[in-house]
Amino acid sequence: MEMENKNWTPKLVLATACLLVGIGIGLLAHHYFFKPQLAVYEGLTQGNTSTINWQFTKTEPTKEMVERIVLYEDGKQEIIDLKSEEGKGIASLLTRKLHELNSQARCVFSEENIRKIKQKDRVAELVFKKPMDITISQWVEPEERYHIPVDEKGYRILENVKNALFILEDNLGGGLEGHILVGHEVEGRIGYSCWAIQQEGGKEIDETWIDGINKFFKPQPTEGKLNVEEEEIVREAVELVWKSGKIPYKCPLKVLESDLVVELGKVKEVHLTLDCGGKTLRAKVDWQDKKVISVENV
Repeated sequence: MEMENKNWTPKLVLATACLLVGIGIGLLAHHYFFKPQLAVYEGLTQGNTSTINWQFTKTEPTKEMVERIVLYEDGKQEIIDLKSEEGKGIASLLTRKLHELNSQARCVFSEENIRKIKQKDRVAELVFKKPMDITISQWVEPEERYHIPVDEKGYRILENVKNALFILEDNLGGGLEGHILVGHEVEGRIGYSCWAIQQEGGKEIDETWIDGINKFFKPQPTEGKLNVEEEEIVREAVELVWKSGKIPYKCPLKVLESDLVVELGKVKEVHLTLDCGGKTLRAKVDWQDKKVISVENV
């Protein structure tokens, strides 16, 4: 009987050791295989929550990243108050539409083109606090990905986006209504690419978002003419330029174009394009402080 106990004791020790080793392996497996999954979900709460694809490597635009929104119509500007309900609404709409871009047009724009678009067309401009990379809804064929930035799923990434111009009404005849001009900042300069949202299952450009943005524009005076109060502001601004000593010589000033920059319902700046004895000048006036900011030859 004593010999039988001695024979079974090593087996019992061996079984106990195997059990302990198995528990240890199980704990290690839990630590190494389950912990990364927790990290993924933590990343989801800290990063992009606008999509179920947590593998996006680039940040999606949100209204919190917006520096300002400017509405252009009939040569006038209105800066939207981003803290208001109206401001939050349009910021959310514009950033969402950027993510939906999926169709690129071939077009090149100079600074002069952009200036004319802001002066003549109805435009909403979205400006980010700093350049950012934005994943859009255009899927790129695998063979094209060697020269086009994409995320892990093959969706295109627009890099260094600083601003975007949403063309609501094209008065210059450039065929840009319903298009979005995306400004990319490179070495301190902005270059633009031209995009649109193509309707699913067709070749038509989606313009349904235009009505949603148009409602944020305030009614303008009939036929785009300045009302009496605006005319008086322009007249006084021209007089400030005349007296500023910033024009090269005394000459009659004729207003070619005027632009009132409105912020929170009040005129903040007056932008003028003036004829000065055959020379064209561009002037900016701080209307709040009643002083001339700059005068430049065109």
